[in-house]
Amino acid sequence: MKLLLPIFNGLRARNFFLTDLYPELLAQGVELVILAPSYKCEYYRATYAHPNVVFEAWDDTEEPKFARMLQWFAFNALGSGTVKAKQYLFYVHDGNLPRFLLRRLISILFGRQTWVRKFIRALDYQFVSADPSLVALCKKHDVTAVLAPDIVLGTDRIVLRVGRALKLPTVGMVRSWDNLTAKGVIQVLPDYLIAQTDAMKKEAIALGDMDASRIRVCGVTQFDEYWKAPAHMRAAFLQSLGIPADRRIILCATFFGESSERSGVVLVNALAQAIDDGRLPKDIHLLVRYRPEDPNTAGAPETKDFDHPRITTTKPYSKVFTSPQGRGDYEFTHKDVDLMVDSLRYSDVTINTISTLTVDAVALDKPVINVRFDADPNTAKGDRVELYSHFDHYLALEKTGGVRLSHSLDELLSQINAYLENPKLDEAGREEIRKKQIEFFDAFSGKRSAEAIVAILKK
Repeated sequence: MKLLLPIFNGLRARNFFLTDLYPELLAQGVELVILAPSYKCEYYRATYAHPNVVFEAWDDTEEPKFARMLQWFAFNALGSGTVKAKQYLFYVHDGNLPRFLLRRLISILFGRQTWVRKFIRALDYQFVSADPSLVALCKKHDVTAVLAPDIVLGTDRIVLRVGRALKLPTVGMVRSWDNLTAKGVIQVLPDYLIAQTDAMKKEAIALGDMDASRIRVCGVTQFDEYWKAPAHMRAAFLQSLGIPADRRIILCATFFGESSERSGVVLVNALAQAIDDGRLPKDIHLLVRYRPEDPNTAGAPETKDFDHPRITTTKPYSKVFTSPQGRGDYEFTHKDVDLMVDSLRYSDVTINTISTLTVDAVALDKPVINVRFDADPNTAKGDRVELYSHFDHYLALEKTGGVRLSHSLDELLSQINAYLENPKLDEAGREEIRKKQIEFFDAFSGKRSAEAIVAILKK
C-alpha cells in the first residue's frame, strides 16, 4: 500500500516524523509519498530518508476561491463557544462591526445544525474539484490511499479531495485536542478517523458527523515519549543548561501573542525579583520556554530581556527556515523534543497562559498555573489574556480543578509557594485531565495508530 500525505508545518512534522508513527508505518511495509514545501524538501530527504519514502515538493497549496469562501462560512457555522470567542477576537483586531455581526448571525442561525454541516460538505463535493497536478502525481506513483494528518488544514482538505476524486480510501487524523471545537465545521470528511481520545471521538461524532464505527481511538502519539526512559537524568539535564543541581525549577512559558510577549518578559522578571526579596524560595530557578510562534524565539538564548542569575532561557527548536514569501518557519529535532520533555519532567511547577503545554505538564503530573492577567499594562487590547480565556477546550480543563488560575502577581506567588510546599495539591483534577485528554499511558500510541491505519486500508 502506498499513502499520499502532506506535511506542511513544524508541529505536524514533529507529531509524525519524531514519534513512533513514522517508523511503525514503515516497519509494516507501507510506502509513503509525502508532500512538503519546496524549501523544506531537501531537509526532509536528508533527515528522514527511507527506501519506501518519496518526498515531493508542492507549493501550490491554496484552495480554490469557492473552497476558501466555503471555509469562511464553515468556520462561523460551527457554533462552539471557541468560535464565538474567536469571532469577538477578530472584531477587536479588525474593528469591522458589520463583518462581526455577520459572523455572529451565521453562528446563531446555523451553529450546531446537522443539516448545515452536511450542506457545507455537499457544496464542497459538488463545486470543488480535485487538484489536477496532485491527481497526476497520484497516478504517477500508483498511490492507493490518502492520509490526512491534520484534517482541519487546507492542505489536508486538498489531498482528501484528490482521494475522493480517485475513489481512494482516505484516513484522517486530528493534530491536537482543541482542533475540533476551534477550527470550524469539518469541510471534507475522511472515510476513517484516527482519534486521540474517546473525548475526541465524541466530538467527531457530535460536531463532525462521523460514524462511530469509522473512528479508531489510538492515543496521543507525541506523549509516548513521556512514558519512556528519560533522555537525561535530572543532574545531567540541569548541568547541560548551566543550572546548579540543587535548584528547584519553575518552567515559565508565559508567552502567547506578539504584543503579549512583553507581558511575559515583565512577569518572568517579576518572579526573579520575588526570589531576590524572599517572596519565593532562594533555591528556585526560572526556566523560560518560548512558543515556536513567538517572534523572539529564533534568538531566545541571546535575548537581552533577561539578565538575572536565576533565569535561563531556551528555544523550542533548532532548525529555522524562511519561505519564499519571507515567512519564518521551523522544524523540531529529536534534541528539541528531549529538551521539552526534560524541561517538563524536571520542573516543580509549570506556568503558562493558555497553552497545550498545560496538558503536557499534567501528563507528567506537574502542578500547573495559568496566568489570567497582563503583567505589562501596555499590552495591546487584541493581545490581552482575557480575550483568549473563553475557549471551550480550556474551560473544560479549568472545570476539573486540576489547573489553578492567577489573576494578579500576588496570587501567582501564593499559588507557586503552595505547590512548592505540597506538589500533590489538585492531583485529583490533574488525574481527571489525564483520563480525558491523554487516556493512554503505555508509550504505544504511535504503534497503535500505525496498526489502525494499516488495518483500515487492508479491508
